[in-house]
Amino acid sequence: MINPEDEVIYDHRVSCTEEEAVAKLLGWMQGSKRLRYLTVTEDGLKPDQFTHMYQLPSPIAQLLLGEREAASIRFYNACMAKDFDEAARWEAAVEHWDTINERAVRYKQGLAEELSRPRPRLISDKHMTEETGTLHITLSSLDHWARITYGKGILDQDQEPQITNLPFRPKQARVKGLQKECAIIETIRLLGINPEQLPPKPPGKAGTKAKVWEILEKQPSLFVSKRSFDKTWDDLRFENRIADSGPPPK
Repeated sequence: MINPEDEVIYDHRVSCTEEEAVAKLLGWMQGSKRLRYLTVTEDGLKPDQFTHMYQLPSPIAQLLLGEREAASIRFYNACMAKDFDEAARWEAAVEHWDTINERAVRYKQGLAEELSRPRPRLISDKHMTEETGTLHITLSSLDHWARITYGKGILDQDQEPQITNLPFRPKQARVKGLQKECAIIETIRLLGINPEQLPPKPPGKAGTKAKVWEILEKQPSLFVSKRSFDKTWDDLRFENRIADSGPPPK
């Protein structure tokens, strides 16, 4: 949304680069009135600005990766704070950016395939291409091709990025998993052990895993069985969130 107090630019360009074409296919850079400046927060760019960007602040792959990393950090912090509602929200944000990235890749592939045809339906803006040294595609041909190929155009679109509609209610199954993971890591720390440097298991004595289970098996609402505990433990190992400090003693 563009507010009356926002500084704007009127965009009268009639062509765009391939990167900008992908952005437009994603629903970004729409309309003739654009934001002059983008607001950057600790969570990255505000997604509701993407529709009104005048130009890409970075290549799309880099932009999407930055947004994903910001959401991933917030997800991790929420997990560590055991705020599982917030964790679920940021998990959904990470999944959102992964989905957008897959769409961007497909659009890039579609553009490349069409441009490689002997007589592509995408028409180049010869003046801008020669002036900049970068291929520019006319917006009218891009709009026509997008409607034929994807069933939607890129001109006069009025849509907001899907991230503004992310669910705020947590996914119960995932939240339960987060609670289990945090319980194991917290219990390891309560034993005075670094989860990423588990000491070797002494011969004939209980190791860290057995000690943790001895404590957590008293919480049947969290772990209904040893099998459930083992699976969560293995998941944490796979993600390297718990790891051995060295080989077991001989």
